[in-house]
Amino acid sequence: MWKNRGIQDNKHGRYENLRIERRTKTKGQKTKKCTITSSESRIEPGGFASFLYMLCVVFIGVTSCIDALMVVKYKTTVNEEQNPLGSFLIKTTGQEGLFIVKITGTMMVVLFIIFLFRKWVRAAYLIVSIVTLFQLSLMCYIFS
Repeated sequence: MWKNRGIQDNKHGRYENLRIERRTKTKGQKTKKCTITSSESRIEPGGFASFLYMLCVVFIGVTSCIDALMVVKYKTTVNEEQNPLGSFLIKTTGQEGLFIVKITGTMMVVLFIIFLFRKWVRAAYLIVSIVTLFQLSLMCYIFS
């Protein structure tokens, strides 16, 4: 049986200085005690970091929408599209299909990043940094 011992933080519903104990008993042996201790080292959402995070999320969404709008505006053909998946989608569904796939993918990514920020802040910062750098390189490519 596992028992949690520690001071519970009511704001976030987690334990500070968490100590988890498990007692096991086998036939003919003494009770064994297994203890796992952990001090919380979590990045708290709030302040300038949260503002910068949401700014990156907005940048990701805007960049992706600009990329999708360029397909429709310039009537990209199969020969002009440099992305193999984009070329396949243009062949099968046309430019409108590629536009719908890009916008749907953008919405899914942005919602996932926002959800991740609420659940696992460190991973969210890492992922949004990588995606922001990728989108920045995409913007430089589009406008060069």
